[in-house]
Amino acid sequence: MKKNKIQELNIENTIIGRVTEFFVGRFQMAILLILLIIGLGVSGILLLPRESLPEIVFPAIVVQTIYPGASPEDVEDLITDKIESKLGDLEDLDEIQSNSSFGFSTVTLVFVEGTDMDSKKLEVDNELSDIAFPDDVDKPTTSTFSTSEIPLLQLSVSGNYSIFALTSFAEDLEEGIEGIPGVDEVNIFGGLDRQVKVHINQSKMLEYGVSITDIQRAISSLNIGFPVGEADLSGQRYNLRIDEKSQQLRT
Repeated sequence: MKKNKIQELNIENTIIGRVTEFFVGRFQMAILLILLIIGLGVSGILLLPRESLPEIVFPAIVVQTIYPGASPEDVEDLITDKIESKLGDLEDLDEIQSNSSFGFSTVTLVFVEGTDMDSKKLEVDNELSDIAFPDDVDKPTTSTFSTSEIPLLQLSVSGNYSIFALTSFAEDLEEGIEGIPGVDEVNIFGGLDRQVKVHINQSKMLEYGVSITDIQRAISSLNIGFPVGEADLSGQRYNLRIDEKSQQLRT
């Protein structure tokens, strides 16, 4: 039988066939190439950065506004509706949700995936600054969500102490935890800060010729604290600071 009569021998050699023929004839090179690919894969697995909780930024911005003493209807008419009208035409906006309650407005803006949330947050802040709110309305605050903001550890402080003493304990604990390497942020929730109310005697003010501003300045000047620099003494560097903050009150 003649060679040209065999149909299989007359099939044109394709690119895959040529590559196969090349490596079959040089099997040592094929083995080295396979080992190289395996080595690159193993090194990639070992050197690839890994995180137990990688940061994921969600494409959403929450706008919160406080209107003290306002009813839900007033909050919706004077706050929520204005925010929705102003921000409803933002580019890449996918969905907008809102909620109005007593003295509080929440507007959630959901954007399409891949939106640059940092630049979008700046754009939202600029748009909010153009809205005319009533005088008693606090400045709206905007916030974004990411997995890095999820607390990894929560501690509670309790005991037979006043709320102010427990808050002081929590603040001391906060300072200690913040000094641990790797800790990014520590927040305290549920504590109370002491407030001092100063009652003004109008007749005494008229007698001494002082104003409310004079009293505010006098109190502020007696409760200050700020760094003023550094000093080298005998080879030691010392931080200099003026600390005139009130630690306790006398009545």
